[in-house]
Amino acid sequence: MPAPIHPKELLQLGECSVIVHSLRALAASGVRTVVVLVAAGGAEIIAHVRAQRGGLLPDALRIEWIDLGEGWAGCHAQSILRARGRLAELCEPVGGAFLLVTSDHLFDKRLLLDLAADPADGCA
Repeated sequence: MPAPIHPKELLQLGECSVIVHSLRALAASGVRTVVVLVAAGGAEIIAHVRAQRGGLLPDALRIEWIDLGEGWAGCHAQSILRARGRLAELCEPVGGAFLLVTSDHLFDKRLLLDLAADPADGCA
């Protein structure tokens, strides 16, 4: 099977890409700041998301980028560990709390609303 041409986050699903669906769900659930960690295909993902600002994505959603570079081939856990210093800086204003979601999976915003209603209720 040939390798995909684009990062899977950019696959169109209805009116927008998978990553835009995810970012919209986060914004609709009350998330105000999102940190997006990218590696291979990151420049294309960043350009795509920036092009959606003010249209499909609300301007009020603050998006911070951590780009590990095109050559990075680590898994999710390795990527988070590699970016932990910058993540700690960005999460410090909220006491270090964060919610981890992947940008290539869809989730229902109702799950995020439930979590936001009682964040101490457990893990998601």
